[in-house]
Amino acid sequence: VVELIPGGNSIKVEFSNRKKYSDLLLKFRLSEFDKQVNEITKGIIQIIPGSLLKCKYLFNLVFTYKEIERLICGTKYVDIDLLRKN
Repeated sequence: VVELIPGGNSIKVEFSNRKKYSDLLLKFRLSEFDKQVNEITKGIIQIIPGSLLKCKYLFNLVFTYKEIERLICGTKYVDIDLLRKN
């Protein structure tokens, strides 16, 4: 249980306070993974130049999620012959 406001655990959500509750819940949900996203971004910056990541929207325009996956994870194809040669 996460209290959205101090003492919120003891406050019932009713018709009269539903808007305040939904606003607080939305704010919490939109920011609950900020710390993790920041750490992931730090890792990605080690692979992709940080200048491309300065603008969140630019990053989405420059790379598709498939391209980002390929840059970070590589391809799904494993060339067995190449591995045997090396």
